[in-house]
Amino acid sequence: VAGVAPPGSSQGRDLLVIAPERAFFGEVERDDHAARAWIDGTLKLHQWLRPDHAVYRGREAVELFDLRRDPGETLNLAPQRPVLAASLRQGAARFVLALPRATGRVLAEDELDAATREQLEALGYLH
Repeated sequence: VAGVAPPGSSQGRDLLVIAPERAFFGEVERDDHAARAWIDGTLKLHQWLRPDHAVYRGREAVELFDLRRDPGETLNLAPQRPVLAASLRQGAARFVLALPRATGRVLAEDELDAATREQLEALGYLH
């Protein structure tokens, strides 16, 4: 996305090759932080979901970066471009609302169909 080659140890696929015209969403939640990222074209929005946590002290709750001009994500554009940041934040929120809701039930390995099992093994989740 940012035009920077990934380290050789990185795993995964280049999503821009798969779908260069699409937006991408990512979310992480751990004991020490929770964050959401929305990439649309060359723009990346970071939304820190628990801005009061120690990890975020000194950071804005919403950050906006132009990945083409600032691949290192050092210049937060959100204060200068609040309307654009709000638009991207709404895009991420619409995406999250459209996601199917989890049932809360985890399948046992013997309940997986062959195709799903194969995909999970290829990703290293099953052995």
